[in-house]
Formats: sequence, C-alpha cells, structure tokens
Amino acid sequence: MPKTCIRPVEVLLAGNNAKSAKTNIVSVSNIVREVVYRLDVEIKDRNDIGGRLNALADSLGGIESRISRIISTIEAVAGNYQRTDERAEMRAREFVENL
Repeated sequence: MPKTCIRPVEVLLAGNNAKSAKTNIVSVSNIVREVVYRLDVEIKDRNDIGGRLNALADSLGGIESRISRIISTIEAVAGNYQRTDERAEMRAREFVENL
C-alpha cells in the first residue's frame, strides 16, 4: 500500500498565503465601501453605480468568507495529519521495542 505523505508545515504555509489574500480582499472591500460612501448621490444613482459597487463589496465579502473556511480546513487537516502521524510513529516505536 503506498504511503500518503504531506508536509504539514508546507500546508500551513499555503494557509498563510490564503490569509494574506484574505487580508487584501478585506482591504479592497473596505475601499469600495468607502468610495460608495463618499460618492455624490447623483453619481451613485447614475447607471446604479452605487448599487453595483455595493454588490461588488458584497461579493468580496463572500469570497472572504470562503477563504476563511478554506483556512480553517487547512489548519484542521494539517493539524490532524500531524497528530495522526506522530501517533503512528509512537506506536511503531512501541511495537519495535516490544519485539
């Protein structure tokens, strides 16, 4: 049976990249909302610019939520893998010691 192997540290580093992307998305979303807030009503109403910008900010919020769930999954899976691997190694050592 082939051995499945991941490198939890590298997986967690990928999670850090996701955290960085999430931070950028939050920043852009906040900027879009600030732009909407500062626009004159006449400009907001023209071609529904205000509504479209708000929809963009909402979409970014949805992306942020999905990235948060991905980060949580990455951290949980890497942690579970690492703990399981450590238990397997410990049991293997115990088995060898009891031969």
